Amino acid sequence: MITPRKNTGIRMPITLDKKLTDLADKKGLTKNALMIQILSSYFDKKRNEVT
Repeated sequence: MITPRKNTGIRMPITLDKKLTDLADKKGLTKNALMIQILSSYFDKKRNEVT
């Protein structure tokens, strides 16, 4: 089953974009996939802090 998606634009400093791009390349991911992993991990940790 395909998860519904929403396109969103994000403005960030060039230096942060470069760090994301470099890490995504190193992991063999797209920058989008890496950002989804990072955000998902952040919210998983926050959910665990609350419960």
